Parts: sequence; C-alpha cells; structure tokens
Amino acid sequence: MQGVMHPIFKVLGFMLLLPLLAQAGNHKYITDTTGLGILSGDTLTITDPQFSLFANDSIFYKSIFGRVFLEVVERDGTQMDSSWEFMANLIVSYRDTSGQLYSNIPISLSINYNDEETTRYLRKDVFEMLGAYDISVIVTGVSDTSLLSQVRVGIELFSDNYYVFNANSQVSFLTEQWIYAYNELNINWAPVFGAEMYDLEWAWVDDYEKDGTSLNLNNLKGSFKNNASRVKISGTSYQLPVIYDRGYIYYRVRPVGVEANNFAQPVQGKWKGSTNNDPFLLSIYQYKTKIDTGHDVSLNWRRTSIYAEYGFRNDEVRYFDGLLMNRQNVVSNATDKLASASEVIYDYQGRPAVNTSPVPVGNRIVFHENLNKNQSGSSYSAFDFDRNVNYGNSSFSPMNNTSGASKYYSPSNSSQQAHDGFIPDAEGYPFTATQYTADNSGRASSIGNIGAKFQPGSGHETIIFYVKPLQEELDRLFGNEVGFANHYSKTIVKDPNGVSSITYTNQAGKTVATAISGVTPSNLHSLGITPDTLKANVMNNNHWNTNGNQANSYQ
Repeated sequence: MQGVMHPIFKVLGFMLLLPLLAQAGNHKYITDTTGLGILSGDTLTITDPQFSLFANDSIFYKSIFGRVFLEVVERDGTQMDSSWEFMANLIVSYRDTSGQLYSNIPISLSINYNDEETTRYLRKDVFEMLGAYDISVIVTGVSDTSLLSQVRVGIELFSDNYYVFNANSQVSFLTEQWIYAYNELNINWAPVFGAEMYDLEWAWVDDYEKDGTSLNLNNLKGSFKNNASRVKISGTSYQLPVIYDRGYIYYRVRPVGVEANNFAQPVQGKWKGSTNNDPFLLSIYQYKTKIDTGHDVSLNWRRTSIYAEYGFRNDEVRYFDGLLMNRQNVVSNATDKLASASEVIYDYQGRPAVNTSPVPVGNRIVFHENLNKNQSGSSYSAFDFDRNVNYGNSSFSPMNNTSGASKYYSPSNSSQQAHDGFIPDAEGYPFTATQYTADNSGRASSIGNIGAKFQPGSGHETIIFYVKPLQEELDRLFGNEVGFANHYSKTIVKDPNGVSSITYTNQAGKTVATAISGVTPSNLHSLGITPDTLKANVMNNNHWNTNGNQANSYQ
C-alpha cells in the first residue's frame, strides 16, 4: 500500500468493556476507539476479568482467543469519501492461558472503502491470537490522518468457560407458589455454583378411595421411576401446568454441570427431594402440593404437552362428550401464557362437519361453554346446517359475530391494535365445512374453506367425485396388462380454482397414476400440453329392464 506513515502520540481516552459480570458461558469483551471516533491514543489493553478464577482452578476454558482489528466506521450524518485505502502499523503483545508471553509483535492491518453499490471492499482486517487472555496494542503509525474519523482500531476477546462443578452439589432450598391466573405451580430453587443446567422432575398421583372419598396420605405412595416428567432448564424456576385430577404433585430438582475434560459430558449433582426408597410414602416426602379440585371434573378430557429444549412447551386439552367424540380443543403456549380454543361440530350422523378456526380465550386452559353461537344466540350445532331435505346438500348458516371465532374474525373484534387490526373478516364463516356423500360411506363430497366465498355451494369450494375408471382409460395408460377396470377406483378432486386432480388407485388402495385436468386459469400459464381425445362407449353399463320399461345403469 502506498502512503507515508504518520506517528500518533495521543493517549486512549475511551474504553468499552463487556460484560461486567463474571458468568460461565460465552463472553465477548471489547476495547476500542469508538467513543472518540478517531484513533485517539497509542495504547489499548484488555484482560479477561475471569482469568483469576482460572488461575485458582475455579473455572476452566473451553476456548479463548483474542483479535486485534481495524475496521471502517460508517457514521450517521457523516459524508464518506468515494473511495480510499487505509493502513495502521501496530505492536501487539499478549499472554496465553499457559503463562507464555509473546512480546512486541509488529503487524500491519489494511482496509479500504468504496461507495459504489456493486463494488466490494474490505471492511475489517484482523489479527487473531489463540489462547490469549491478556492483550496490549500500541499504534505506531497510520497511512492517512485525514481518515481517522472513518476508521477505528480495537481488541476483541472471546471466551467460553465453565465453573468447576462439584458432583456432590445440591440446591439449598425448594419453594412453590400457585399462579392461579395461569393455573400453574411455580417451583423455585437456589442457584448452585458451577451448575450450567437444572433437572426438574415431577409426577402426579390421585388420592381416590374406592368410594370416591380421599385416601389417607399415609396410604399414598409416590415414585419417580415410572411416568415422571422431566425438563432441563438453565434458570432457577419453572411453572408446572396444573392440569390434573384431584391428588398430589410431587417434585425434585438437581443441578447439572459439565465434565472438565469432556464438555459434552454432563455431571449430575444430587437431587433435592430424593429418598432412599422408591416408591416412597408421600406422607414423609416434603416437596409436594395437594390439588383439592381436579381440572373440569364434570367433563371428559385429555391433556397433551409437547416439550422442546429448555422446558419450552405447548399444552393442549381436548374435551370429549359422553360418546368420547372430540368437541373442543384448547391450546396454550407456556411462554406467552395465551390460550386459544377451536371446536369440532358434528352433523346428525355423528360426522365432523364444521371445524372452527382457533380464537384467543384468555390465559387459562378451561372448557368454554357456548363458545360459538348461531344467529339465535344458541350454541352452533347440526341444527344450523344439517336440516336440508336434499340429503348431502347441507346449507351452512353463518355464526353469530357476538362471540367466539366469528367475533374474533370480524370487525366486531374489540382489539384493533397492531396486528389485530389486520385480522380478516370471515363474514360469519370462521370455519371449514364438510359435506358427505349420501351413500353412508362417510366419504366427503365437498369441503368449504374459511370465509363466505369459499363455503359449499359458493362455486369456490373443493368438490370430490368418486367414480370407476373406463377400461379404455387404463388401457391407454398401462396397456392390456392392467387388468379389468372394475378392480380400480378413480377420485377427482376439483379445487376452488376449477382445476381437477385425478388419482387412480388399485384394490389395495395404492396410487397407480395421477393427473391434472381442467381449463387453465387466467392467472396461470398453460402447461403447453395438447389434450388428447379418448373415445369410449359409456352405454355398456346400461341394461334394459323389460319389466319396468327403463334402463338401469350399474357396474
């Protein structure tokens, strides 16, 4: 690089050091000249503030390294020159974790800038030092003092360390607190030095006697061996979903560290709440809480909780009627504490005909009576769509927009803030609707989507036809080895755009061929395939009935 090097003799007046708290894990520390906007001194230094713990064998490093950098600084309101090059000469000294000192290493860092959008430029140049925990830099010269406001020199220190963990460690206390607003039990415990994670384990047992009364606590036993739930989290508290029948929840916690010579190997501490025997009597177990009233005791329900890393979970409760048919689903996100509910509404034959869109219902998982209503204010039911004398051609009435999904997906929604103001209007139809064939086979004949313009009979629903393929069709596709046509089925699904998807299946229900049929929509390009004409006699299945003077068609 061309140019004359100019010495700089000012003293550094600004330092940024992050983070301020010593904490196991990944850390980044920076010291640079950002605050003054120029190379304002001749010396920069940085030291890992946790190195003293390493020297005392209180922590160990998974990795540590430092970088000296020179980079472009684009400041708001500052006009950058169209293009330039810049170089800084530095003297670097550092010490690594083994105690080795590397002194007075001369380096040169170069960067350049170009304001043309299509031109690449070198924004940052670095010098890296593996194992370094203590670094100092002396600026000995730069190539152009007029560019000092547009560049900066600095040191970055990256460390990934862990505290030494004692396998005999145990949390000092466990406390609990009911959070009635969310129907949760908050478990808290004391932090343990060196613990990276904590295992929280809990289980539930009912206290029903044969006659429905409560069992004596001395006769109740608990066990963590079978049917216990466990989460591994980094914090010191967790909220358990209290969606159980009457009985007891009991729990325990242990800290978890890592192996010094194998960071992937966890080291478990001791359980707080462990017992010498398993199963054990709940009467002598300390960490338990009683559930006096079970969840929705008058209803049939089933809870499903799906867990991810660090204890994140979704809770879902499905409510069933006396025939164990699913009627309502309530789902809650444990992070946002928001519950949403959807319903399944059956026709008079017991087939699921209406599936409503989820709607927010507060913070708790409970059953919501009369969630979706008809125009008369009663619960929306088969009475509102399955009364047509033309069996199989039901007409679905709109829902009342004073409650439930119809209110949420309408201008009647009381919340119009932020994204809620852009919720589409379902026009009384916040559900998918299914019509069935009149042959008692339980097959769907048409499916309507959300919105009035996509309901059955609107011309934009999905229509399904079940037919037998012609022998000529199969021969054209597969030749004469295909066998008889009555061994195959043909299903035609016409989507809301009028495009039909055709599926041929054999007697085993396996798909043997698929096709697409229909007029090319105006907003799509044609496939460029010229349709072929197939001639076939469709009257072969018509047989004259001499007694009734009529033709009967059958296969």
